[in-house]
Formats: sequence, C-alpha cells, structure tokens
Amino acid sequence: MVSRIVGALLLVVGLFMAGAGIYALSVTHSIAAQLSVGGPAQGIAFDAIAWSTRWQLWSTTFLSIGVAVFIAGLALVRRRAWGLLLLATASGYAALFPWVLVRLGSVQYGFEVPSVRESIIIGSAALLSLLAFIRLRGSIGT
Repeated sequence: MVSRIVGALLLVVGLFMAGAGIYALSVTHSIAAQLSVGGPAQGIAFDAIAWSTRWQLWSTTFLSIGVAVFIAGLALVRRRAWGLLLLATASGYAALFPWVLVRLGSVQYGFEVPSVRESIIIGSAALLSLLAFIRLRGSIGT
C-alpha cells in the first residue's frame, strides 16, 4: 500500500517536473530576448545564443529527470521494485550533474550554480531510494 501512495506522489511530482521542463523550453527565446534588452541597458554583455543553449540544456535535463520520476512512480503504483532503482538513479543524477559542471569549469550562469542544501536533500532521496530497493525488492515484485 505504501509503495502505491509513494508512487502516486511521484507521478504528480514527475508530471510537474516534466511540464516545467517543457514550459522552460517553450519560453527560451522570449526570455533570451528580454535579457538581450536588459543586459546591455545595465552595461552587462549578453550572448543570447550561448544563454539559450545553456538554458535548453538545463530545461531538457529537468524534463528528462521529470520523465524518469514519473516512470518510477508508475512502477511503484504497479508495485515494481525497479521503480525505486530508477528513482535513485534520477535523484543521484540530479544531485551530481551540477557539481560535475562546476568541476569541469563549465558553469556560466547563475541558474547553473549548484546548491549544497539542494544536493544533500536530493542525494538523500537517492540514497533512501536505493536502500528501499535493496530492502524491498523481494517483497513488492521485480
């Protein structure tokens, strides 16, 4: 029963994340146009193409993680243990991806800067999902 409740919650969260990713992708050009006007007015150089590329990368990443969370929720509603493993993978990716970009020296904009607090929370979700998978894989199906 608990796996179905958690699964239903993950369905909602995954749907929201995927929707937010799609919305962010759809408004990329209008945001870039607004920033192109506002940046030079404040004496800040702004490259709309570079910014749009980075924004699309992050939006697609957010969309992909949302789809994975949705699928994990669907699996848990159907009492499949692999949903926990998928959730652990998606959460681990979400926690580590920004730090990998920092390490590579690839962070260019404020929205790319990772938060330690967010990474700890998301990383904890990944760890708990993995531990739940290990503990429950025989009892809720595979």
